[in-house]
Amino acid sequence: MSHSSSRLALALAALAGAGCAVEEAAVVPAQPPPARQVVLVESPAAQPPPPAQGVVVAPRGPQGGSLETWAPRHAAAAKALGSWAHDNPEAAKAIFEWDGNLPERCRALVQWAIRNRGDDITAFTSQHPDWGWFDNQAAQFHLGIDRFLEWVRQYPPAAEELVVQQRGLRWVGDHLFAAEWRP
Repeated sequence: MSHSSSRLALALAALAGAGCAVEEAAVVPAQPPPARQVVLVESPAAQPPPPAQGVVVAPRGPQGGSLETWAPRHAAAAKALGSWAHDNPEAAKAIFEWDGNLPERCRALVQWAIRNRGDDITAFTSQHPDWGWFDNQAAQFHLGIDRFLEWVRQYPPAAEELVVQQRGLRWVGDHLFAAEWRP
């Protein structure tokens, strides 16, 4: 019971004790003060429900921006990524599909590339010998994947924004650059 409800109950008891007729009264609780600020936090790992058939839904980026707005917000990086995909379609296919299937591993590659600026892809694959499929792709498309690492290192905020979002790099590959890497 709130402080004001207690006072009302005491006042009614005092009136009744003094011989005054007291009708049944409804006690209306006081309304809480309005919230001053509402903060919504969305987990980067949270998966949106599957879209309705024929509807394309862009995942939300870490700053709340949709991946649909990634390219305008990172125009130079988007242009460079599109050029890379055009010039290296096999490597682009490998990277985009890898992010679609194993996004946590793709995220590890991008974050490694940012931290290890001087190393090429063989340094990464030697640290991950159990990642057989990617090791094979890296060997087959060595130059293209090294160029992807160059892109990551040139545009780290844009690259990291894509991979901290679950399958964000794949989404951008499918929706912005599909003509560059798909047959």
